[in-house]
Amino acid sequence: MNQQIGPRDLMRVLYRYRGLMLGIVGVVSLLVLFQQLLSPTLYRSTSNLQIELIDEVGTNQADVNSRNAERVANAVRLHRSRSAAEQVIKDLNLLEDRRFLRELGSSPPQKKTLSQVATNRLLSMIAINAQAGSDLVEITVTSRSPELAAAIANQLPASVRALRLTMSNERRAKLLKSLLSDLKVRDEAAKKAASNVAEFRQKNQMLVGSGSEEDLAQINRVAAQSAVASAARDGALARAAGVARAAGMRSTANATSGSLDQLDRQRGELLGEISRLGTSLGPNHPDVKRLNAQLSVVEGTIAAERNRVQSAAQAVSSAEASRMTELARSEAASDSAQALRLSGIVASLNGKAFANSRNMVELQRLMREASLTNDAYESVVSRVEQVRAQMQNEGVSSSLLSPAVPNFDAVSPAPFKMTLTAMISSAVLAFLIAFTRDFMDDRLRTMVQIRRLFGLPTLGMLPLMDRDLPDDPNQSPVIQEPQSLFAEVARSAYCEVRALRTRPGAQVVLISSPLPGDGKSTVSLTLAAAGLAMGERTVILDLDLRKRACSSSYRTKRWHPTSWTWSAGERTWTASSQRPATAGMTECFHFQRTRDDARWCS
Repeated sequence: MNQQIGPRDLMRVLYRYRGLMLGIVGVVSLLVLFQQLLSPTLYRSTSNLQIELIDEVGTNQADVNSRNAERVANAVRLHRSRSAAEQVIKDLNLLEDRRFLRELGSSPPQKKTLSQVATNRLLSMIAINAQAGSDLVEITVTSRSPELAAAIANQLPASVRALRLTMSNERRAKLLKSLLSDLKVRDEAAKKAASNVAEFRQKNQMLVGSGSEEDLAQINRVAAQSAVASAARDGALARAAGVARAAGMRSTANATSGSLDQLDRQRGELLGEISRLGTSLGPNHPDVKRLNAQLSVVEGTIAAERNRVQSAAQAVSSAEASRMTELARSEAASDSAQALRLSGIVASLNGKAFANSRNMVELQRLMREASLTNDAYESVVSRVEQVRAQMQNEGVSSSLLSPAVPNFDAVSPAPFKMTLTAMISSAVLAFLIAFTRDFMDDRLRTMVQIRRLFGLPTLGMLPLMDRDLPDDPNQSPVIQEPQSLFAEVARSAYCEVRALRTRPGAQVVLISSPLPGDGKSTVSLTLAAAGLAMGERTVILDLDLRKRACSSSYRTKRWHPTSWTWSAGERTWTASSQRPATAGMTECFHFQRTRDDARWCS
């Protein structure tokens, strides 16, 4: 409780520094009132701008919200930039507008600084506000002209869009120029890499696929064809030998011809006729004999014809066998030649494949370089097409949702409002200054300070008197004005001092202070008057050796001895005279305490 500051302490600070606080409040309020009366009339117009946000489905919503907040913040920063203000001045031709020149003051700046001053002034007129979680941006412009404020508020989004488009196109144009230059270099590099690959293939006679698995596949195909040709050759030789053997084993017994067939039919007819006639006429009948003679002639003719036919058939068979044998031999020779040729090709391909395998390391390096340069070339081509496509689009990411209109209700000055605000603010400031000054004041003024700094009890706090106390305690306000606050505090302090007495008899109180003028005499006289008012006997002993405070206008006692001892109960003090005694004046002594158990009050 001793460390806290109560309402009394606050009221004490207010009362003590009331002049300082009233001075601060008065000066600040007058300055604000004077400034408001001299300030020009200002008007305010507001437009609302909507920022295009990202709305992606299936993505992290927190990430989308963060990106949207960044888009709104970037839009706000762009609308507050100096580039945007310079673009507005250029688009509205504000340097030629009298309404805007009035904003620059009565004396316009020089031409070399006019643009900079105008930009700074325009930035001070514009306020951009954006609420968290919203895609709306509020553009507020304050000006002496309501029409100018509305025009600037509506022009700022359009100027920012034009500035963004111009800057993006300039940046893309520079990028496109750089890409085209890089594309030319990449094209030359790709051509050189492809030429190196072609020259290496031509030099080492490596077709496309050489040195890879295609060589092995080709060798396998040729080897298979060679094997087939060898097998065909062997088959043809075997076939020729078989045809030759078969030609000797062919039978011509069944060889026939047309004449032989006719003779066979005639012989059959004769045999039938002989059999028929022989049954009915007998073998000796002349017709039967005639038919037998004819039969003998026909059989002879048949035998001759059969021999002839068999000879012809044998000759034909031999010729056919010879022909087939020759054909088989010819096929065998062809297959043999093809097999030999394919074997040579296989051997050549094997040698070439081994050479290609050695050359493949360098070829692969050249092909990698060609592939990388070609990929780089295609990447630059794709980037060029992308930049050209982007330059066709405006890329507008905001739109003016609510245009500003001229508002003829003035927002400034407001003398009463601003003066009242200044009075309240200056009062708070003045109280803080007074409280700080009181806090830095190291003088003891309250009981709380004494308790906090020294840990000593306080017997009372005498009110500050606007006049000096009389030397006679009987004339003190404690007796003359017993109902006053001073008398009440004096009696209370005297009672507190008396309550410290633990034994019967006289009580000695020592009143002292480190500096002159602290109120030792006032406290002594006040306690003596309080004792008189309560019907008790009091004695005041003035021991100030330099400045006497107690006069002889009231009862005094002259001390003649140069040294004496005064005892009260168990307490003993020894005093010695420092100067001769003077009639009518209280003697001043150097007072030395010889016992440590004396009670005293500060």
